[in-house]
Amino acid sequence: MRPIPTNSGHTKPTAGYDANPTTIRLPRVDWAVCISLRRRPERWQAFESRAKYAGLGFVKRFNAIDGNELDLPDTLKSHSGAYGCLYSHAAVYEEAIKMGASNILILEDDAVFSSEIATITEYAAATIGAFSWIHLGGTHPFYRKHAIVYPTHLQVAKTLSTHGYIADRALMVSYLNWLAETPLPRSGLLHSDRLLLHLCKRHSFKICIPHHPLVWQDKSLPSDVQWGAPNPIETK
Repeated sequence: MRPIPTNSGHTKPTAGYDANPTTIRLPRVDWAVCISLRRRPERWQAFESRAKYAGLGFVKRFNAIDGNELDLPDTLKSHSGAYGCLYSHAAVYEEAIKMGASNILILEDDAVFSSEIATITEYAAATIGAFSWIHLGGTHPFYRKHAIVYPTHLQVAKTLSTHGYIADRALMVSYLNWLAETPLPRSGLLHSDRLLLHLCKRHSFKICIPHHPLVWQDKSLPSDVQWGAPNPIETK
């Protein structure tokens, strides 16, 4: 049984996000959200200010699943933050699928935008429909080897992080199906980015990153995610 409560913090999508000419246009993105804990309003306020300045004022808040409120066994409570993150992304996917979304933009509230963020329009146009996991940043320096180079992006076999990305419906569905079978993973796959990477490899979903990160992660902000795994032996 899934350990998460129903999330009521979503907002309805505005298809295309191109009504305001000063706003960055993402006509093939059906919904755009920022995952942020309800108990951290200052994080959302700071993100909202950055997003508006960057031309992404259409991104709406999605209340994160608070790992401290999950019904976890005592042996897993030390990793409550990681499980909260894991299921926050799942909650976004569930809502997106209910809405009939094909591609969604997900940001986390520690995302910081590059001065080149406006090029996301060209990047998204070149990658949506061809790639399932479209990173706006990712762990850039580490996985460029053997990449396939395109004018706007690189096709890579591996990257990590979830502070900014576009996901297609196939990836969202596979993530939810995996969690339905394994609701409390105890391997490294309890981390959302590692599970997404695992699913891309398993189903041959394509991954891409921009030539230069469009979104960075603010490492100065405290994280609720505890790295590692309760039981590194478990695999799936």
